[in-house]
Amino acid sequence: MTEAQKEALNKEYAQYLGISEQEAAYCWSEHVSTSNTYSEKADTIDILYSDGTVRDIAEASEILDLEALTRKPTKRYLFRYRLNS
Repeated sequence: MTEAQKEALNKEYAQYLGISEQEAAYCWSEHVSTSNTYSEKADTIDILYSDGTVRDIAEASEILDLEALTRKPTKRYLFRYRLNS
């Protein structure tokens, strides 16, 4: 969220609720969530083949590469009170 968007959100709440813009900042919150789904150093996903051999998924899969497995997905969330305007 840009600073201009934050200021606009504060103004909207301040005007609707009749409070200051500083107080309006308590009406919403921004959060960033990341997930470390696979770490090459800490985790292994092993595949057992029918002949008894075991290989790491990064080596065994033609579809998945190590870069795709270790990428950290990031999601941004905005929590806010809904105004009935």
